[in-house]
Amino acid sequence: LLIQAIHTSQEQTRRARASADTLRAADRVGSLVLDMETGLRGYQLTRDDSFLDPFRRARLDVPGQLDRLRGFVREGSRRREEVDALAERMDAYVGRYAPRLRDDVQRGNPQVAELAREGRRHVDEMRRRLARFRALQEGVQELRRREADRAADRAIVVGAVGSAVAFALVALAALYLGRLLVPALRGLTVAARRIAADDITVRVRRRGR
Repeated sequence: LLIQAIHTSQEQTRRARASADTLRAADRVGSLVLDMETGLRGYQLTRDDSFLDPFRRARLDVPGQLDRLRGFVREGSRRREEVDALAERMDAYVGRYAPRLRDDVQRGNPQVAELAREGRRHVDEMRRRLARFRALQEGVQELRRREADRAADRAIVVGAVGSAVAFALVALAALYLGRLLVPALRGLTVAARRIAADDITVRVRRRGR
């Protein structure tokens, strides 16, 4: 029981750590959203192609980071649904919105401001998805933390009970051996003294088998 309780406690601790890793992965995706928005916004305002560098770097990192985030959540769960919806929105932002914005800026299209508002709606929706995901994941993390605490408490209780039982068994064994051996030792002591006094008629009674 003690080994099982310790194993359960370790497993719950591992799951709690995995939940924390999931939140960090979500934060990383959120930082990529910010980098893409910042790059495109800077390019829109300045027409300086170098402002697109944060966008380009983030665009390359997005697929891997989304895959990593998916790997932390069970397929079919609400968290997975939020990640999939977020991925669709990011694909639309990178694959459709960003090229249109760049083309309109290069052509000097006066409607670029309206297009930028569309981009803002994309970004707002991505952040809402991330916020919902975080709320769900934080709920899971809190549940796992409580489970880990309960598992640790059970391990402590089982260990304490096991130690008490072991102590009681040792005490009972010592009491039994004492009751069995003490009279025999006393008899041997008396016999040894009589033998030392040249009493050759001494007999030591045999006890047990």
